[in-house]
Amino acid sequence: GAANSDRLYALSETFRAFAEATRDYRVLLETVAREMAHLIGDGCAVMLLDDDGAWSAAGAACARDPRGTELLRDALSRLPPGRAAGGLSVSVGRTGEPVLIPTIAPEELVKFAESPFADAVRALGIRSFLSVPLEVRGRRLGVLSMCRYVPESPPFDESDQLFARSIADHAALAISNAQLFESLQTELRE
Repeated sequence: GAANSDRLYALSETFRAFAEATRDYRVLLETVAREMAHLIGDGCAVMLLDDDGAWSAAGAACARDPRGTELLRDALSRLPPGRAAGGLSVSVGRTGEPVLIPTIAPEELVKFAESPFADAVRALGIRSFLSVPLEVRGRRLGVLSMCRYVPESPPFDESDQLFARSIADHAALAISNAQLFESLQTELRE
């Protein structure tokens, strides 16, 4: 149907955007967050893990509206580097198992969120949550966490989770290539 062809077109445009941003790591992360926020969630945070499983300082967040973007970026900037305790995104990063919470009260979600995100959950009234791992060739790079808070947005469902995972696979490959490209550039400079 039309919805499917729209989704396919959006996907091909998204993959093109990922490919074009591969040479600039920061731009790529912003692109992934922006595309996920527009395609799947009302907002998205990209959280990366370094090789020993600690949160990396690199990450990105975006929402469909400027206030959402500001709140999510602020939360991300306050995420302590290193091995974070508890939280839904942490568990996805650790286990590689996606988390789908179709409907939840913001006050309940706060209990499961990484603490810097509590303000954003309350302020935006986040009431649906989806988090999928970023994995490439058996290596876990991080997590894509999406939320819905716009009143007319439906709750996340299984099809959103499948859709998010398929995009996450492409995003992970692009991120992995960008990391490789960046390390090669660094070696060449040295």
